[in-house]
Formats: sequence, C-alpha cells, structure tokens
Amino acid sequence: MGDGRMKLFDLHCDTLLSAYLAGKELSGNCLHVDLDGAKDFEEYRQVLAVFSEDHLDGDSCYAQFDRVMDYYARLPKPIPSFHPIIGVEGGKLLMGDLARLDHLYERGVRILTLVWGEVSCMGGAFHTEIGLSEFGEQVVRRCFSLGIVPDLSHASDPMIDRVLTLVEQEHRALIASHSNFRALCPHSRNLTD
Repeated sequence: MGDGRMKLFDLHCDTLLSAYLAGKELSGNCLHVDLDGAKDFEEYRQVLAVFSEDHLDGDSCYAQFDRVMDYYARLPKPIPSFHPIIGVEGGKLLMGDLARLDHLYERGVRILTLVWGEVSCMGGAFHTEIGLSEFGEQVVRRCFSLGIVPDLSHASDPMIDRVLTLVEQEHRALIASHSNFRALCPHSRNLTD
C-alpha cells in the first residue's frame, strides 16, 4: 500500500542533454525537470531523452551521446523514488550502422525515437512522405530483439504505417511518447486515428 503520495511516469524530456550542455545536475537546476521538485512522489519514472541535435551530423550526435552518458554516470541520483529510463530522440546518429544500436543498448537506451525533423538513414520525419528506410526496418527489428521500444513521435505517416505493420507481425510494443491525435489537434506531427 502506498502512503498516498502520487506516482508519475513522464515519457519524454530533454533535460539530460540540457544538463550536460549547461554543466548542471538533475536537481538544483532551472531546467524542465528538477528532481528537487520530485521528492514528494512515491514513485517517479522519467524518460530522459538524449536528443540528436539538428545542427550536428550523425557522427557528432553519436559521439555526443557517449559524452552525455559519461556525464550522466557521474551525476548524483538524489532521490530513491526516481527511476530513469534512457531514450534517444532521432536515429540519425546510427549513420546506417546497426552495431551503433547495440552500443546504445549497452549504454542503457530502452526507447528510440526513430526520427526528429529530418530525413535520415531511418526514413522521413512528419513533414515528409518518406517512409521507413530498409535500414530503418532493420533497426526496428533489432530494437525488438534487444528490448528497445520504438517511438513514433515525429515520424511520417508512411513510416508510422510500416512500423505498425512490423509491430503487429512481431507482436511487439511501441509508443508515441510526445504526440497527439490529429482529430484533437490537426498538426502534421500528430497521429491519424
């Protein structure tokens, strides 16, 4: 039985990258997530997404991911109720190399947002009609075998359709961590019914 305190599960924030770039910790900061404000939660699960920054190429994003994870490993974990889940937002850092996905998994990644605002080795983002690439399909299948959950946020409609087919064929899970329904908000980044 709980003690009446609230539980929280947030599927997406970019605070880990922001903390790395600003040289801050996950508590005592002025970022979107500050663990000082989470001490009252009975349980707090947070997806900490390492964003593949738009101005960096894929190789630079891949190198930055490792620097962020090294930085994260040195940060104090200030509250026992905090249970982080590591994600990567934007698959361009894979650069057509499936071994990189295995490395992300070894570093703790459990959620992969396939694209952000770009056309990459994975396929096209929401503002395109480019579907999941052949390499992107290999990545999704490898995610299934590793235990990484694909995230459809930012994906194009054709990419979403193909990933949904793969999910149904393989009886696997996926998420859309920070998307909405177009019926509620008619923006191309949101999902159809």
